[in-house]
Order: sequence, then C-alpha cells, then structure tokens
Amino acid sequence: MLNLPISVWSGYFPDLSIEETVQTFLKEGFHHSEFGNCHLNQALERGISAERAGAAIAAYAADNGFSFPQGHLTYLMGLCGADSLDILKRDIDLFQAMGIQNAVLHFNGGNELPPEARHARRLADVAELCEYVKGTDLILCLENLGSVPETHTAERLIGIIESIGSPNLGICLDTGHLHLVNGRKEAQQTFTEFIEKAGTLLRALHIHDNNAILDEHQMPFSARYGINWAEFMQALRNSSFRGLFNLEIPGERFTTLPIRLSKLHFARQLVDEMLSDHFIEAYRAGGYKQA
Repeated sequence: MLNLPISVWSGYFPDLSIEETVQTFLKEGFHHSEFGNCHLNQALERGISAERAGAAIAAYAADNGFSFPQGHLTYLMGLCGADSLDILKRDIDLFQAMGIQNAVLHFNGGNELPPEARHARRLADVAELCEYVKGTDLILCLENLGSVPETHTAERLIGIIESIGSPNLGICLDTGHLHLVNGRKEAQQTFTEFIEKAGTLLRALHIHDNNAILDEHQMPFSARYGINWAEFMQALRNSSFRGLFNLEIPGERFTTLPIRLSKLHFARQLVDEMLSDHFIEAYRAGGYKQA
C-alpha cells in the first residue's frame, strides 16, 4: 500500500459550511482535504480577521481529527491586478493560521500586457509573495496550467522557481492539465518525466481525469480517452512525494447532494484501490483498452 493521506478538495461541497464539509468527509473515511476557494471565501466572510477565522477552523478540524494540509489560493483574478497581492496576502494569513503547509498558486493574470512584460510582472508578484512568507514553512506551489504555456512542464516551472530563488516555492502537479497539453500537442511530457524532473519540489497534487480535449475535472477512469493511471501511480511510487493524494473533481459535483455523497463513497474505494500494492499490475493486465 502506498501510504499517502487521501483527500478530496473541499470545493466538492460548495453548498455546505466548512464544519458540515468536515463532518461529511469524516463519515466516508477522509481525514484530510485541500481547502478550496468557496470555503476560503466563506471563512473570510465571518466578520473576523483572517487570522482569527483560520485559527477557529484549525481548532474545529483538530478537535474532530481532521486537517487541511493543503489549500488553494484565490485564482480567478490571477496575478498582476491592482489588488491581487493584497487578496493573496490575506489568503496566506488565513492559511497560516489554519496550519496549511502547501498553498497552490496560479502563475497567471496580466493578459492585457505584452508577453515579456506580463512574464516579468508575474515573476515580480510571486517574488513579493515569497518575501511575505519568508522565514515560515509555507510553500507556494506553482501549478501547471493548461492555459499558461510557461507552466506546461516541470522544467518550465523549475525555471520560474530558479528565477525567483526562494525556498518557499514548490510545484503542484495537476494531472488533468498535463493530459490536456499533451493531447493538444502543446507540450510533450509524460507523468514519469514530470514527476522525476520535479523531484523534491513536488509538494501538491490535483488528481483528475479528462478526454484530452476539455478540462473536465472528473474522477480517475471517468474519461474515454483518459490518463494512463498505471504510469502515474508507478511514477508516484518511485518518487519521494509524501503529500496529499488529493482529488480535485469539480466536474463531479453538478448534481444533487445525495448523489454527490454516493460518488464520495465511491471515491474512497477508488483511491484505496489506486494506492494498493496490486493496482498497477492489475491495471496493466486487465484494463479495458478503447479500440
């Protein structure tokens, strides 16, 4: 058994409170989650400071045997905006009070700028965020994004990290995004290559599937022309990664709550199977191949 803590991103339940989400995950055997944007906003709307809100959430989670080791920083507006850094620093204050160790960050925004100026501005913004967390153990994990070519491969992400030179930077591998850019021939990097190149910089995972055309964010094995999960799992087993085995599956949430609960029950069985010692051999021996 690959001994990784299992997780589903909290945004799977945008209609539940943070506390209700914790209790729902616990009932299905999940003791960890990535803190999603919907709950980040909910926490910041409680009429108290980010630090106090984060401390209260951390205390509630701990009292119930639950934790949020990973969180997703606000991403809709991207970097480079007039108030982007203020918003992201507020998020970071909340995350640090919650005890979040790995904060996923999108290297995007500033699309109105010329390419060179846009890249320079993004680098400057990330560098300022690194300075903000300097001396802490919070890692800002740059995610490979399907829409940002500068992030398509591990080498490109490492180039950004080396340009900034901060120990507070790492990498988040988004499986669906890598599958997309490979399917579109925008970049060619296998999961094995990405994970090997990222090495110890790999700190976070967004695990989901798609058909190599649309960013569907479905559960593994949900797409007709989906990811080779045996390759991904073998590469993960060969790596030093010990973070959350985290499903980010917004494509599965557009239904009623009872059906989402049924899917969550299946998700627990699914991740247990993927982490099992026999999974890779069984997948390769008996997996159905699309003609």
